[in-house]
Amino acid sequence: MRPTVDRKHNQCGHPFIGSQPQLQLKNQNDMRAQAVILRQDQQLFVQQSALHICQRGQWNLHIIAAAGNHIHVLLDAQNNAQPKDIRKWFKRWLGESLTDKWGKPESQTWWAEGG
Repeated sequence: MRPTVDRKHNQCGHPFIGSQPQLQLKNQNDMRAQAVILRQDQQLFVQQSALHICQRGQWNLHIIAAAGNHIHVLLDAQNNAQPKDIRKWFKRWLGESLTDKWGKPESQTWWAEGG
């Protein structure tokens, strides 16, 4: 397990928290579905699809990076859209593109709640 911090200790210079198996088990039990881990070809697809999705939303894409279990997107929007709405539409349109190419994942959704 990689080093991590929790919300109470998320300050520069605070030590990492140690392994917490009970917390990990609780988090796994709280999941509504099995986590989706993007394969390398899916990660590349996400990165290649981002520009089209940003054009659709009238946003300016600066950079995107996709990993197995998450993505990071840096974009700006000039249309007064709220960040939570941009995240919602980005995830929806990207999820639709992934489903068109590979079908629905076992979990029935590509993304977890939030962002």
